[in-house]
Formats: sequence, structure tokens, C-alpha cells
Amino acid sequence: MQHIEKDDGTIIQSGDDELNEYLTQYPYYVGYATDVGRIKNGKKTGEEALTIFVSEKKEKKTLNKKQLIPSSLPKEIHGLNSRLRTDVVEIGVITAPPTITNEFRATSNQYRYERNRPFKAGVSVGNIKISAGTHGGVFIANGKKVVGTNTHVGCESIRKDLSDQDRRVLQPGPYDDGKEADQFGTLKKAVIMPEGKVAFNDFCYIEPENQSDLDPEIYETGIPHGITTIEVDDLVYKSGRTTGFTTGKVLSTSATVNIGYGEGRVTHKACILVSDMSDGGDSGSLMTIPGDKGEILVWGYLFAGSDTTTVCHEILNAILSSYNSPESLLIRSISFAFSSVNSFCFSFN
Repeated sequence: MQHIEKDDGTIIQSGDDELNEYLTQYPYYVGYATDVGRIKNGKKTGEEALTIFVSEKKEKKTLNKKQLIPSSLPKEIHGLNSRLRTDVVEIGVITAPPTITNEFRATSNQYRYERNRPFKAGVSVGNIKISAGTHGGVFIANGKKVVGTNTHVGCESIRKDLSDQDRRVLQPGPYDDGKEADQFGTLKKAVIMPEGKVAFNDFCYIEPENQSDLDPEIYETGIPHGITTIEVDDLVYKSGRTTGFTTGKVLSTSATVNIGYGEGRVTHKACILVSDMSDGGDSGSLMTIPGDKGEILVWGYLFAGSDTTTVCHEILNAILSSYNSPESLLIRSISFAFSSVNSFCFSFN
């Protein structure tokens, strides 16, 4: 993976995926994973498989020979275990919704849509030029508290350098009647997604005008106490602007997925797939899981989904993407702050 960071806070990550490019020839193809296993009649068989995700699963008789995904793929595909047989699974059309309509106000809790100072994570925020998404959580960057959320929530464009964008971010977001006077902060860093590049993150952070505006608590969840990793079949949680506090089950921890954005398709690698637990406007929500003592642990962030599936990235990917150079990852550590603000925070220092 290439990692480039510019002086204006623009971060570009890029890579390639030969297998994904090969599979795009098949209609309805969305992505793939190797850790799901074969599924038959809705249940896992215990067999390994190359899972091919499609937006819609069609009967074989409706497709011609060239449209049928073969039972195994050519050995010349780089990095593919040719012994894995394919298993086609329907997950719907995966999007990172660029707009929000009235249907995306599922929760009746007005706190998530209203202007609040200070405000907790899990509420409406958004760049002044977009609609609205979710304030994921409180992070630390250069010794200051900042808001972490998705690039497509905090930025006006997922493609343009930050120096060419309006950096004003509102709470609540514009769709929730946020106006210029509701600006709480300024976009500082973002991982953008140039056309034709494989992406590994959809993440940005916003520096508030007033540090006292940020409450470290995640609404209806509590204050996180650390980070962790998850496994397939784990039960996980999120707190988002639209659907509030919801639960889901982890389906895959290493998927490649083609995501539809308002500015075009982006292929994301290292995705974590979870059962349906979100809707438009929940983008940016932190993903959590209880620890052994019931403490709240963060493992990822939500950024896309369909009617059946929610798509996330690991939170460590977001933290590490904000360092100045990949080489520094070996010598820098992630710290937590519990002291004066009684909060859990990630450090970008």
C-alpha cells in the first residue's frame, strides 16, 4: 500500500487488487472474501470457500455462459489459492449514501438531530456542503480533542485535495437544519479516494473551535475504555445518527468490496462485514464490543452498507493512516487519555 500525506492534511492511500479486477467482468459482482466459508441453505457447512459477493443472486438459466461465476478461478490469478471453490452470496448493492431523505430518520430521539453544546458522539454532523452523517468519537491529535468520522461525512468531496474543499463542519449536519452558525469545527485531515485507486479507509478528523464542545461519551453506549479486534460471528454494537443503538453479527473480517459513492465507485480492501445494523446517516459511527468486564471497547468504524450488510474498517487502520509516514508506524504507539477529561481517546501525536 502506498501512503502519501500532503501539507494541507490530504492523505492518499493506494494499492491494487488483481482478483477484484478479474471478477468485475461478472454482472452483479460486489466483492469477495476468503474467511466466510461455504454457506448452504443459510447455514455454514464448515468448508473453506472463496466467497463471491453479488448484489443479486440470479438463477443460472437466466445467465449466459460468460456471465456465470465458475466453481473455481484460474490459477494465474495472483495470490489466489486455486484449491478454493467459489460460493456466491447475495449482499445487495453496497453504498456510502451521498444524500439523505426523510426515510433516514428512523430513531425518534431528537438529541441525535439537534444542535447540542457540548455534544456526545453518535449524533448528527456534516460538512457544510453535504447532508449529514455521524460523529463517531473523540480522538486526540497534536494534544487536542478532535472529532473522528468518515471522509464522505466531513468532506465535501471524496476526490479533491483538502486545499480545494470547504472545510467547515456543522453540528447538526445540514440535512438536520444545521446552518453556517452551527459550525463547530474545521476539517484537518482526511483520507481521500482518487478515481481508479483501491482504498483502505474512509476516515477524517475535525478540530473543534472550542475543546469544551466535545463530550467523550458515545450516546446510549457510554465512554470507551480501549481498543480491540473482532472475529467472525462476534456480536457487535454501534450508536449512529439514524438508527440509534443497534447490534449486528460479524460476517467477514477481510473482505474486498466495491462501494458506490456519489462521485463514483471505490474499491475498499480490508473491510469488515457485519449483518444489517445501519442506514443512511449512520456513516462514521464507531463500532464497539463489550470487554470481559463489561467495559466498552472500540474495534472499528462504519462507512457503508446495503439492506442486508453493514461495511466497516478497523479503527487501527484509521489511526495509523494519520501518521506522517508508514515508517513511523513501527516506533509510534497509541495512547489513551482517561485523566482530566475522564475520557478514552486515540492519539495521533
